[in-house]
Amino acid sequence: FMLDQAQGVKSRNKKCEARNLLRTFRLAPDAQALGLLEPTQLEPDQRACAFVRFMLEQFSRSDTSLKSLVSATFGVKFMHCDRWLSQGLEDSHRKSVSLALDIHYPNELSKAVLHDGVVPNLTFCDLLRSTLSQSKRTKLWCKDKNEQVPVVQSKTVIGLSECLILNAASHDNRAVYLPLFRGEGSRGTKGKGGAKAKGAKGGPASGGAGGKGVGGRGLAQFVPFSVVVRIKADGSVQVNEPSPSGNGPLGEGEQEVMYELMGVVSHIYPTNNLVAHVRVPQAYAERANLRSHAKEGSIGAGLAAMARARASSSFAGAMVPREQWLLFNDFAVSHVDDPNEVVDFRHEWRNPCIFFYRRSARDAGSADAAMSEALAKQSGRQPTDLEIFSSPSISTKPPSKSSFVRLKPENLPGKGDLVAIDCEMVALTTEESFINSNGRKVVTQPSQLSLARLSCTTEDETVFIDDYIVTPDPIVDYLTRFSGLVPGDLDPSTSAHHLVSLRTAYLKLKRLVDRGCVFVGHGLLMKDFPVINIFVPPEQVRDTVQLFHVRNNRFLSLSFLASYLLDVDIQGDTHDSIEDARIALRVYKEYRSFKEGGILERKLTEIYEEGRRRNFQ
Repeated sequence: FMLDQAQGVKSRNKKCEARNLLRTFRLAPDAQALGLLEPTQLEPDQRACAFVRFMLEQFSRSDTSLKSLVSATFGVKFMHCDRWLSQGLEDSHRKSVSLALDIHYPNELSKAVLHDGVVPNLTFCDLLRSTLSQSKRTKLWCKDKNEQVPVVQSKTVIGLSECLILNAASHDNRAVYLPLFRGEGSRGTKGKGGAKAKGAKGGPASGGAGGKGVGGRGLAQFVPFSVVVRIKADGSVQVNEPSPSGNGPLGEGEQEVMYELMGVVSHIYPTNNLVAHVRVPQAYAERANLRSHAKEGSIGAGLAAMARARASSSFAGAMVPREQWLLFNDFAVSHVDDPNEVVDFRHEWRNPCIFFYRRSARDAGSADAAMSEALAKQSGRQPTDLEIFSSPSISTKPPSKSSFVRLKPENLPGKGDLVAIDCEMVALTTEESFINSNGRKVVTQPSQLSLARLSCTTEDETVFIDDYIVTPDPIVDYLTRFSGLVPGDLDPSTSAHHLVSLRTAYLKLKRLVDRGCVFVGHGLLMKDFPVINIFVPPEQVRDTVQLFHVRNNRFLSLSFLASYLLDVDIQGDTHDSIEDARIALRVYKEYRSFKEGGILERKLTEIYEEGRRRNFQ
């Protein structure tokens, strides 16, 4: 979604936003309890990992078929075993599925930090192997013996997923694991610390990207771009980097999957912000709609160039093409010139948070059958046009006379068809402003608006959408003078209108966008679409505010254009979105006739002259 929005942003002074996602996230009951919202006790890196788990769990809860898809995509299957070290007790076994894995750091690391000792010579593959196959000895209460009994608890992977999500910030003490990622020498540092760890020969203290760190590896290469995980017939786990000569033939009953690094989330210290390196899939870059939006210097242009680039790897574990990596720093998106930057954690200001690995193209044909089945089920669950546009009202009050006509799917507007649209908003927060020394009003915090009514008509002015949108947020101002809405209009227990959720209204509009409809309205680009938080390709928008604007002059209101061009008075005491949509459509048709007749410039001059004479009333 963010890439879809970003490719439509032509100017660098504009940004794409995810208001609907952030708003829904803020209202989720679990978000505050998990410490995902401010104020929180969680560190940013821990919060990022908690957020990933939260999102996966939310997807799993939303729909049965989606749950199976999430499980097939991210679910790593484990077998847990409790082996009692006492005669007469039967071992217990149970299975589990983990959607995200905490990297397991061996106790030797903690001991090295505690005693300022030697850091074990570990590789990233060693850490992943330790994560997938764990064992520890402890004591548990045994009901049969009525006492604590020694037991060996083990957790071993038995089924691999399509994607691996690895949480690097799984240890409270960063000094335990940061020396490994830094490529620093042989000793740890006591204490929690943000990024401090003692330097050593070949580490940052001596500088140089060519230095050798833990295990004699290149400093920027502790995290591999590819790993091969093999589950042997006896249950043991092997994790290695791919070799040009291969990793040996598979034995009977063995599983093997090669994973490629697709994303890295990092914590920037001490500014406490998060950045993400993302490897954009080739299939996305080749999408047809990128061609129409690719502008020089834009994200779309970079992705289009990426689609034309060829991978230069000589074997499966080779470096990925540099054109495929993007850096997301808040809403700033840039290309990564050197792919080594993605896995370079030598700098004290960058800490590892999350690593995303995906099954490589080499193993694409051997994906679990459950994945294909889950995908098939989920694709079949996509709502149809009939389901979307015939959604019932959620109001409990008997409806009044319908203000719109339900169109059959085959009669819905399609590619190139005009759809007149107008929206009404309500305010969730009040505007904050002050009057400066020049007597001018300065807005320090604009009011937060929410979509409250959506009306759409066909080119012949048939109303086929007139939805009132319920909001879970408290409304501080219904803006009745501008919206025509009054208290009770958006209340499911009292509203006599066709009341729907924001998701339903958004789906209708998004489906019309995907069908290629051309939207006609007044103020779509400056007001309506930004508040709805939807990206509509510029070629599908006819905004009469922009069409009837002359540079270095004021923008014209719809009521003035209607009065001058159509000799119609609108927006008397209040606004009505159906009326405004129809009038905007008629005004656009006037614009089209002026342009086709070659008299547009003359008409614009006449309109502004008349506007000044009438004070634009």
